[in-house]
Amino acid sequence: SIPRPSSVILVTLAQIFSALVAVAVADAYAAKVMDTIQPLRDAGRTLQQIADTLNKTGVKTAKGGKWYPTTVSNILVRG
Repeated sequence: SIPRPSSVILVTLAQIFSALVAVAVADAYAAKVMDTIQPLRDAGRTLQQIADTLNKTGVKTAKGGKWYPTTVSNILVRG
């Protein structure tokens, strides 16, 4: 008979799939917000100025939080 996969393997596969979905969602959000961030960066704005602009205009991060220079930098790296 064919051996059945253990529950540990199934959980690991589920975790891998979940991580891949999370990365795809983050990439999609980064692409969307990049249309706002990149022109500001091209205009010479600092990461802090971009974060301040996003916060003042009500743009939320992918997780619904505030923007910080590191958050902006992470989007630029993804872009």
